[in-house]
Amino acid sequence: MKGILMKPWKVKATADGIATVTRRLAGLKEINQEPDKWKYRPTANIPRGFFFMSDDGLKRTVHPRYQVDELVYMKEVWAVDRIYDHLKPRDIPIDVRRYFPGDPLLRYGHAGKWRSPLFLPAEFARHFIRIKDVRAERLENPLSVEELMLEGGAEAIPLLMKIDGLWLWRYEYNLVNQEEVVL
Repeated sequence: MKGILMKPWKVKATADGIATVTRRLAGLKEINQEPDKWKYRPTANIPRGFFFMSDDGLKRTVHPRYQVDELVYMKEVWAVDRIYDHLKPRDIPIDVRRYFPGDPLLRYGHAGKWRSPLFLPAEFARHFIRIKDVRAERLENPLSVEELMLEGGAEAIPLLMKIDGLWLWRYEYNLVNQEEVVL
């Protein structure tokens, strides 16, 4: 199962049912070197891919990292009990207590070091999403208020401003109940 990195505010906005859209640049580096040069060309004969053509006749087929109906776990900062701090994530027993930002049990001091979200195993994740829609688009700020809310609200503005004018993947998703997830 693939994971997706999200900022803490985005994880919270998703868990609260506010954020249902994320935008990603992965796989579009060549196109974004000269974004004005490229146009998106829809095509039905490229399964799970998107076709771009440049002004000077270059053609590229690009594939988004996540596909429609794919189940993905949200990677976030995490910790386990202090006694497991010496272990690599893959060596930590599956049944240990896990801690995440905002966990009320953090005040008791049992949590160990904070670990990078990059190394959160899917089995330890607390939030899962299912991709509903994927599309290639060129971001043009300002977004509508409705679209900004789908991104999680005003906290998304600084990130969206950094990618203004670039081609990206717009992923729409639903939060999935953890009980429904089979790993």
